[in-house]
Amino acid sequence: KLKNVGSEVKAKQADVDHFTDLSQTLSQISNDMRLSTYANQTINRYKALQVAEKELVSKWERYVIEHQVYRERYTEFTQWLSEAKEHIDQVTRATTDVDSMQRGRDDIQALLAEKEQGLAKLNASIQHGEKLYPDTATAGREKIRQQLRTAKDVWDSLLSDITELQRKFDTSMGLWASYQDGAESTDKWLLEVDTWLKGDADLKNTLQEKRAQLQNNR
Repeated sequence: KLKNVGSEVKAKQADVDHFTDLSQTLSQISNDMRLSTYANQTINRYKALQVAEKELVSKWERYVIEHQVYRERYTEFTQWLSEAKEHIDQVTRATTDVDSMQRGRDDIQALLAEKEQGLAKLNASIQHGEKLYPDTATAGREKIRQQLRTAKDVWDSLLSDITELQRKFDTSMGLWASYQDGAESTDKWLLEVDTWLKGDADLKNTLQEKRAQLQNNR
């Protein structure tokens, strides 16, 4: 619509010039200064209209650019969020043994390291979204607010999931470490006892030697 108005204003340039030239000519012929004054007023009004049209187009171009930037920042954040959630789902499905748990914990640590990147994208979305409020109608403004509220809620949920997974992996790996230490200690003890029992299996000659062996075994 604005482009149509701009085209119409430009198209009237020749008509306005012709009208003012005619007014000036008539003013000189008739010596009626009112015609000259009216011609000057018309020129000034037309120039003011040109300036207003350019300012309006410039303003709406800025509105469009700012809204496009917001959509780009918001899309970047939601894509990052989607990839992070998919990553978490994959890690959760893959943790079936101690090795996969270790890899899962490493993956979660890597995701935590990228947390600042995600937060920066969220903050950029909020900054550019809130910047649109003064120049957006009520319905559009409320839609942006809802998008930002949802983005914050999903972000908080993601952080909660990451923290819970990290706690789960740390607990599970701690249990595995305790189990492995216990298994190694038990195996070592069983081997030592088995070796000792086999070493004391030799037959004895006298009753005294047999009683002594019995006492040792007890």
